[in-house]
Amino acid sequence: MEKKGFETPDDIRREFRKVRQESFMNPENMRRFMHPRTDYEVKLFTDKNKMVEYVNQLTGIENVEIFKIEDQLYKVLVSRRHQEKECCKEHSEK
Repeated sequence: MEKKGFETPDDIRREFRKVRQESFMNPENMRRFMHPRTDYEVKLFTDKNKMVEYVNQLTGIENVEIFKIEDQLYKVLVSRRHQEKECCKEHSEK
């Protein structure tokens, strides 16, 4: 990679602005990170049968992860696609 020489402070500023616009720090590029696209729900169960019933009745899910914490303690992590509420959609369109 070739080193670039700068003649004036304005050259440095121009180069810095160009790099910043292309980088992920650009607010236009950061917008996608401000709004989460996945909602997570965590539940703890002490009865395995109740946990299985709960997982089987789930709808509209993207992923389910089940962790065995102890002998009779289970953690269920459910991820769903983020759904924007109608009231929020109206404000974002304005």
